[in-house]
Parts: sequence; structure tokens; C-alpha cells
Amino acid sequence: MKSFERNILTTAECKDSGMSVPSTNFPFREGLIASLGFFFVALAIAQTPTELSNSVVERGEDFAVYQRVSAVTDAVGSVATQTNQFTLLENCLNYFENGEWKESEDVIESAPNGAVATRGPNKAIFSSELAAPAVFDVLSSDGKRLRGGVRVIQLTDVASGKSVTLATVKASARGELLPPNRIVYRDAFDGLKADVLLVWKHNYFGQDVVIREQPQLPQGMSPDTTRLEIVTEIVEAPPPEIRKQTVPADKAGQLEDDVVINFGRLAFVMGKAFQVTDELAWAVGGLNSSDDSLPVLKQWQTLPDGRMYLIESIGWTDAQPQLKGLPATTQANVTPASKDKTAVARVWPARPKPLADSKPMQIAQLGYQPKGYVVDFVIIPDSGTPPTLASGVTYYIKTSYYSGSPVTF
Repeated sequence: MKSFERNILTTAECKDSGMSVPSTNFPFREGLIASLGFFFVALAIAQTPTELSNSVVERGEDFAVYQRVSAVTDAVGSVATQTNQFTLLENCLNYFENGEWKESEDVIESAPNGAVATRGPNKAIFSSELAAPAVFDVLSSDGKRLRGGVRVIQLTDVASGKSVTLATVKASARGELLPPNRIVYRDAFDGLKADVLLVWKHNYFGQDVVIREQPQLPQGMSPDTTRLEIVTEIVEAPPPEIRKQTVPADKAGQLEDDVVINFGRLAFVMGKAFQVTDELAWAVGGLNSSDDSLPVLKQWQTLPDGRMYLIESIGWTDAQPQLKGLPATTQANVTPASKDKTAVARVWPARPKPLADSKPMQIAQLGYQPKGYVVDFVIIPDSGTPPTLASGVTYYIKTSYYSGSPVTF
């Protein structure tokens, strides 16, 4: 604007040159600029587009093409059609049902044998009882099945190989629906107060163990080499593809981490351990960005008899600043598993017997706003080999888009 103003004569300059100056209440320069402004506004109004349509013109499992068509009238009255579009990328954005693509919904609904999630390309069945062989039963869009459930909370000294079971799943820990997409099993363990929360989204499944009181380190176990573990049995799964990494763990040395465990179009990725004190901290779940959060290491174990387990662990010393803030243990020595605090070689938990009487899951009568320490696992969709991102096309990632394969531009 400064260079433009230097090409406009001021009122004084006009008088000096003999030019006639209109009688106004504002300087000539400001008047000319205002006139130009009105001209540009009029032109802009004349070219304002009128929306003709705004819709999704194409869908797939992991994308949707949004298109807007507008009519644009120029200053002389000519009308032209203008089309704008972009491609939204998101894992499991849509699902195919009854011959058409539908937008996925993050909903869990009660069913005769528990609860189900069916409004997405991946489907799931959830048991009404935590002491079931398969608490979650996930069917992926490529036809692979993943079934299992949490079994125990324990401590393992990685230096000596000795373990102690702190808590086992109660014989009866009923699930409650927290609409629209969560299930809580309250006070779910014998030996330690802890809840289990399942969270289902079209592009995310999380199993969160919420520890609500301080676990105690048994005598003879070193805090520097002991890890707090959540052990989940996987009852059914296709052979996994495992991406490993080695992680330094101070005095515990180098630990192996199965950082990504892939089952076709589903993948276990790194979870987090973090303190939760309010609904905001809870909402971010496994994506918690707090400076106090810890990465949860994973180890996949297949036993000689074919049983499969996922072990999630965090260092005892690393977690102490948050665990010390929990209430003191009140359920110690409740179960046979927790009475003997002598560390022994790892004993794998037994599988619960099939439920004799499965019932529909009830909607929770009370809300759920816990205070505790969360250790979670995270399963997300893996789109496999993604399509090539074409030149000249606008792509938009609203939440997240994961692919275990390289993306080609």
C-alpha cells in the first residue's frame, strides 16, 4: 500500500499543480482509496459463488471423495460452473453393507450374549463377563479373527526371571455399557483394586487396565530390574508378523520390544502408561501426550502347547512417581495367587472356563470417572499397501491414517 500511495497526489500537491480539488470532508487520497475499495467489494459480490451441490461422490474403506459444485457469476453476468474436491484419508472410514458404502460409526450395542460393534469394516463381540475365554472377539475386514482377554497383573524381575502374581481376574466381573463406545468392568481383580475399560472406535481398539491402588514390591525383588506387567491371553489369532526393537532399560539392560505386532489388517502398536485424574486425561487414552506418560513394552509369547500371550510392561522404578500417589493396598492376600509373595519362575495363567450362561450387557447406571494409573494396549487398522497419492489431488487427514507399508507420492 505504501508504493501505491506514492502514486496518488495529495490535496496539497493537487493545489500546487493547479488541479481542481473537490470540496470534501476528507482528504482526496483517502477518498480515492475508499472509492477503489467500493469497486473491489462490488466486483467480489458479483463473483460470489452460489453452491449447487456438496456431497460425497466416491467412497472406499479408507477414503471418501468430497465434491462441491458452485455457480459463479462474473461482473458482466456470465455464469460459470466451478468444481472443488478433496479426498479424505482415514482408516476404516466406511464399511460395505447391503450393496452400498456406509460411513462407520463408533457404537457398541447390547446383544443377547454381551455386546457387539458392527457399524464398521471391523466387527467385534464383547463378553458380559471378564472371566471369559474371549472377552473381545474382533473380526477384521480381511476375514482374520483376534480373540482374547486380560488374565493377571504381575511383577517380573527380568534379572532373575522370577515373577509374582499380584492380581487375577475375578470369577465374576460384569461389564457395563458406557454409551456410545465404551465398556467398563469395575473392580475386576482379586488382589489389587483395578478396573478394565474397553474402548471401540472405527479406527482404534483399546484395552485399558486402570490400577486404583498401590501395588507393593515383594521382598527380594529389585526395583531397578522389576517390571509391572499386564498379561493378556490371545485365544485365537493368525500367525503374527512382528517388528522388534531393542530398548535400553538402565540396570535391567537391553530389553526386547515387539513394537508392532501385525495380523493382516490389524496391528498392536505401542501403548502408554499414564496417570488419569479427570475426564480430559481419560479422553486421550493411549494417545496421551503427557510428559509423565511411559511407553509400554510388548512381548508376544507362544508356548509349546500353542497358547499365546501378550505381555505389556513398564519399569517399576519408572512408574513409582505416579503409583505412589494411589491409595494404599487394601485387598492384599485375598486370593490364593496373591497369598504367596515368594517370587517363582513365571507361571502362565490358566484360561477361564466357557460361560454357562451369557447375558446381554446392561447400560451403566453410573458414569465412569476414575482416578488411577492406566496401562493400555492399542490395536489399530493397518491399510496394508496404500494407494499411490496422485499429483494434483488434494488429500486431507482429519484424525489419523496408518499404513505399515511405505506411502508412494
